[in-house]
Amino acid sequence: MSAEDASSELRMLRAKAYGPGGGLSSDELMRLQELEGRLRLPSVAQPVSSAAAPQPPLNDPQEVTPHQEELFPRVVERAERVETATPAPDPSTGSGTDPRRRRPAVVGAAAALLAVGLGVGWGIWGWNSHQFALAAAHGEERAELEASGDFDPGTVVPVAEQHGVVVWRADRSEGEELCVIVTSPDQTQHGCVTYEDLENSAWPTAGTLIPEGEEKAGSQFYAGLIPRPAGELVPFIQVWDQSDSSSWESQYSEEELAQLRELEAAGYEPGALSVLGYDGDTVVWSTWENSGLCLLVPTGGDIAEACANDFEETITLIISTAGGDTEYVVRQTDMRGPQLTIVRHPTAVTVDPETGDVIEFSVDEPMFDDLVIDDKTGDVEQ
Repeated sequence: MSAEDASSELRMLRAKAYGPGGGLSSDELMRLQELEGRLRLPSVAQPVSSAAAPQPPLNDPQEVTPHQEELFPRVVERAERVETATPAPDPSTGSGTDPRRRRPAVVGAAAALLAVGLGVGWGIWGWNSHQFALAAAHGEERAELEASGDFDPGTVVPVAEQHGVVVWRADRSEGEELCVIVTSPDQTQHGCVTYEDLENSAWPTAGTLIPEGEEKAGSQFYAGLIPRPAGELVPFIQVWDQSDSSSWESQYSEEELAQLRELEAAGYEPGALSVLGYDGDTVVWSTWENSGLCLLVPTGGDIAEACANDFEETITLIISTAGGDTEYVVRQTDMRGPQLTIVRHPTAVTVDPETGDVIEFSVDEPMFDDLVIDDKTGDVEQ
């Protein structure tokens, strides 16, 4: 079986095992453990005591493998051998060991061997108790994320939790995109990048507000995934304290903050917004949505938006008004960041050659009283 077929089968089995209402047969469970065991087999060859040995990826689901399960029957077998090897008491001399005294020793030996076996197994095959505890504590949230259909089945995995916010990782678009998800009691946000962009130093990030009841409630919470030199992904978290006078809000004027609050009310993450420029008194904003840059222009109660699909695409947004069309163009550059250009396309008008005034025509003028227009062709009938 090719690596791609094995990966597809693994995602299918994980989705069936961890998804809502899922369940595996004994054969499917053994197959799932076999596939997940293959992912961790290279780590067996690494010295357990070496400080430089890489740890298993934090984001990979790690369950008890068939190698670890084999430790249990070995422990029991070893304990039975201990009991069998103990000499029976001699009735004539009273020598030997009382079976009642022997049982606690056997049970203690079995427990000790079990603890040692599990410790060795987890050390070799990479048991991640923190991730296991997160998955167990947030099983309902995981099921909701899986059921949303936004991510590939069986790929949603918790990687961290701070300040009442859980950070997850997942794949999307059949494994082409990597996503980071943040969930709190109030909202769920996510951001994604393609694995190709990840190799070019693009990291998936997402943000939310720390929920009420937490020590830093109301502060901005940002999380993302970055690769280590060895290639495994690790989460990072940033918290911006809103009570701090030098917080991110201090960079904006009162007028800019007023428009920012309007965008926040419309569902945009305030901490992810940046000022691109001005069109008169109107602030032109940018933000990051999923894997691309977005251009936002408030237009009298509404918000016009246009987004790029990658980090090189030029964004063009055209807003039409009575005075003509306004074109907003954002070019993405490596060295200078996004560059905004505003182009106005005025409506053609007629100017009185003697006075220089603009001549405005209206169909209400007497000269148009006898004007008849064909309602099918739009032609003027004489």
